[in-house]
Amino acid sequence: MQNPKEPIHSGPVLSISLDWTIGGIKTNKRDLFSYPKDLAVDPEGNVYVLDSLDRAVKKYDQAGRFVWSIGRTGQGPGEFQGIPYGLSYHPLAKSLMVMDPAGRLSWFLPDGGFIRSVKLSQGIVFSALCDSAGKIYLRKDAQDGTHRLIVLDAEGRGVLSEIMKIPQKSGGNPFGPYGSWTIDAMDSLIYGFGEPYELQVFDSGGRLIRKIVKLYDPVRIPKFMLDKYRATDVPPGLTLPRVTRTHMPAFGNFFVDDRGRLFVHTWDGTSEGREELYDIFDADGRFFGRVSLNLRFYRDGHVCVLRKDKLYALEEGEEEVGIVRRYSVRWLVKEGENARPVR
Repeated sequence: MQNPKEPIHSGPVLSISLDWTIGGIKTNKRDLFSYPKDLAVDPEGNVYVLDSLDRAVKKYDQAGRFVWSIGRTGQGPGEFQGIPYGLSYHPLAKSLMVMDPAGRLSWFLPDGGFIRSVKLSQGIVFSALCDSAGKIYLRKDAQDGTHRLIVLDAEGRGVLSEIMKIPQKSGGNPFGPYGSWTIDAMDSLIYGFGEPYELQVFDSGGRLIRKIVKLYDPVRIPKFMLDKYRATDVPPGLTLPRVTRTHMPAFGNFFVDDRGRLFVHTWDGTSEGREELYDIFDADGRFFGRVSLNLRFYRDGHVCVLRKDKLYALEEGEEEVGIVRRYSVRWLVKEGENARPVR
């Protein structure tokens, strides 16, 4: 799908309003996060927050009220080795998956019950997701400067396929492009490297079924971002990587909602104190709108989930404490009949 620079709708396409907040410096102990790294949402609107430094997953109901907490350091069932850093919930499989740095994946029921763990033969991985059939999708970075997306069986041992092998082009440049990927509710894998503006969609068998391409005007690296980078503290004897480019990549992270709409983070209109814009593509890959969500993401993590017109985000509260916020989303335009049904 080829898209022009400008969307179908030039005006506002949605608005958001705050529903509730979990966490903050004045909250109770069970709602205080030490380092919220990831979050997931199930079809009923329950929220699961991965608090990495506490080695715990915390569940909250639709009103943001605490339900339970699971996890601790260890090697037994339901325990985490090291600091867990990945969390996902698949609505078709009705299970929660947690990834820890030792290359182990653990699955839990929505009530916190432990299902199983898999020790990956692939060793340390940087990100992993599971589809509704139990297949495990991994991203591994190799020493030759490439990264691979591979698919394993449900036991994490046999390699079913390698979807792609991509050279890393950023060369350590702090403002260079990087790979992002996700799996939608229909088990399609969406991948994009950030340059050029192209996203690839694969079916559950690893077959490329669509490319989403958009024309764009390159955005110069904003001065406030350069200043912030150059002010970074580094250990004695080390230096920051040299900035060797003048422009930002075409896009950064992206996420997909439960109706197949794709939100792609760009740097159009970036200025200090203003959140970057998101390009919005419908389920057929058409560029139909653009929005500034004005979210203050926690440690630049860009962690957010959109389900049933509710937007959940990991944000930064007072004194840089991590918090979770839920917003109601009101769509101001109709995208047509091409959106997928909610699961």
